[in-house]
Amino acid sequence: MSTPAPAAITPQASKGTLIRRLSSLEVQPKSELRGVRLRQLLWPFGAAGRRFRRIIDPADDSAAIAVPTIDCFISHAWADAWPLKYVALIYHFHADGAAACVVVLVFFAFFVENSLPELLPSGWPLWIPRASELDGSTHYVPQLCYFVAVVSFLPLMLLGRFVRDRVCFFDACCVPQDGAQKAAGIESLGAIVSRSERLVVLVDENTFTRLWCLYEVASFYRRAGGSGRIDFVPLHTALRELTFFALIAVTLFGAVNATRPGAQPAAVLSSYEAFRSAAPLAFLLFLFAALKAKRSAERIRALRSFSLDAAQCSSAEDKAALLAVVGDWYADAHAGEAEPDRLIQLGHRSFEAMVRHELAPLLEKRANQLG
Repeated sequence: MSTPAPAAITPQASKGTLIRRLSSLEVQPKSELRGVRLRQLLWPFGAAGRRFRRIIDPADDSAAIAVPTIDCFISHAWADAWPLKYVALIYHFHADGAAACVVVLVFFAFFVENSLPELLPSGWPLWIPRASELDGSTHYVPQLCYFVAVVSFLPLMLLGRFVRDRVCFFDACCVPQDGAQKAAGIESLGAIVSRSERLVVLVDENTFTRLWCLYEVASFYRRAGGSGRIDFVPLHTALRELTFFALIAVTLFGAVNATRPGAQPAAVLSSYEAFRSAAPLAFLLFLFAALKAKRSAERIRALRSFSLDAAQCSSAEDKAALLAVVGDWYADAHAGEAEPDRLIQLGHRSFEAMVRHELAPLLEKRANQLG
């Protein structure tokens, strides 16, 4: 993540003190280890959800609780819009569980349709008329499966109450956004990452240009010994998939509306109008997702020639300290180099090689799988 304010995190601290704090594996005294429940984070009406959307007092961190460990640390760039991050996290954590629940519900609906149709309320919309191909007579067929498949997925995914709850670290909710507590919390990010079981990185064109995001990846990779527990979540994927699903839902409801008993041609026309109204919005969202995907793919390809020197940071002091810490973490003490500055440069080259030869292919493969 990039820091939320342009000022240095500890203006009064010396560079050496700042480096020691950033590289420490202990949470700073002013900032105990704090996390937020995943369900609270993704529940739009709670305190955590409001903090996510930045519509609450920045000094209020009531959504966060003291915890011994963090299940997942969520790394993100502050330049990205919160709706994209919100949708991406819901999709990442809830989509699989929601899809599994929908499959179970559809099987149950299929059983009811075929074995216990008398339990279904009579009439439209659960029963729609169909003309027989043999004699042209009209009979009614149940549509419970269609309704269950379309109507249940989005609510199940948004609510997510069936998903195992986790303790997450999301800086906007867990770090007070003003005063000395904010500085202490930001200085402790490396320690918090090191005490997290997984790292979730929200990826778009900004992620690998922000030095704070790179610092968080560097800290977790070093502690975990590899990328096996890092989840890269593209921001555009959820938007594209959910837009497509919403368009299907609008189409189905329009088709069902046109089949209601006694429907006049005007009803058919209104269904067509609803689809025609939804299609341009869906197209614009698809276009926006495609643009984000294109920019992200370009950034991922650029990682083949990744350089730490090109990373951006809002403060020159923070940048110097972060580069020193990453260099120290990835330096090889047995390289035969005694000069500290030279060792830090070697650490930079080692981290850059890891990004170019391990993370870049991994991200490219992930992008190809998701399309």
